[in-house]
Amino acid sequence: MRLVLPVALSFLAGVFAVWAGHRVASSAVVDIGPTDAHYVSGFRDIERDGPSYFRWSTVPSSSIQVPVRFCGPGTLQLRARRHFLDSAILTVSLGGVVLGQRSIQAGGDQPNEILEFPVSKVPCQSNSLVLLEASVGNGRPLGAAVDWLRFRSESGFRSAASSLLAGGLSLALIAASLIIVGVIGWPMLSINGPLALLIGLTFAIDPVAGERILRGGVVALTLTTVIGLAVARVSGLAVLSIRSRALLAAIALVTLAIRLAFLHPQAFYPDYRVHALVQETYSSLGLQRFLDQLFEIQYARSLGLQHIDGNWYPFPYPPGPYVVIGAVQIVSGLDPLDAATAVAAAAA
Repeated sequence: MRLVLPVALSFLAGVFAVWAGHRVASSAVVDIGPTDAHYVSGFRDIERDGPSYFRWSTVPSSSIQVPVRFCGPGTLQLRARRHFLDSAILTVSLGGVVLGQRSIQAGGDQPNEILEFPVSKVPCQSNSLVLLEASVGNGRPLGAAVDWLRFRSESGFRSAASSLLAGGLSLALIAASLIIVGVIGWPMLSINGPLALLIGLTFAIDPVAGERILRGGVVALTLTTVIGLAVARVSGLAVLSIRSRALLAAIALVTLAIRLAFLHPQAFYPDYRVHALVQETYSSLGLQRFLDQLFEIQYARSLGLQHIDGNWYPFPYPPGPYVVIGAVQIVSGLDPLDAATAVAAAAA
């Protein structure tokens, strides 16, 4: 009971941090870009205009699934534009409730328009599903080029059960890891207390980023715990003093936290995207065909190419990491980019 209680209290602290952060948050933004694959459906591939990314919505419809429970009242905003002089009629729905229609076309001094729709009350869902239905007259299956989507809430957001569970599991795993190395009582509180505060502040400032970091963070934390236990078992770390073991655990947690910052939607790292694309290729081909075409795949994805005497050579990457990333993706449900980032964070 003495050991179970800290884990249970840590779990409850994580759940409360996620809940409180959602309730305090006033806005939630999905920024269209290289990290939006988990949220968008039915859009065209990403395009870039200077520093901004956008996706074309398609005819008849595209959707954006925001990982917050927005029930109203508040507003839904879209920043969008159209590159054609003929107009497109956009019908915007949230949770099956039509919010309104807007006509959008090229022209004017400001190419981008911010379309705003008031929201009074809509059904609460585990994720807020925004449907964009487009009607055009030029025969092209392109609706509007969407830059970002934002909810503004007058009373905060509600937490999905999966987010609450992830918050609880994250601090419970840390508490269990600290108990294993011999850290209990106030030293544990001094670690998990600030972490709970950090989780709450992250969700209060940017609930979409908080959800993505936490979702991948639980996976990375689980992998780190398993790897740490395996290393401790074979390396004789048990002979170290409690203080030394606690210091090693703290270093591992700080390192993990720094690497998990790459899961923030604004912190896109191209190398992770390359590894995610290679992993997708591995998943579609299978191990044998992947190994047979390894060098061709590396050239195609510019993976590990070395420039020597005017020629490019592929530095052979072992396939093992892609097997691990694929397994993590299947078990956790993360998309390839998030799975690759989580595995890289744990491997650090």
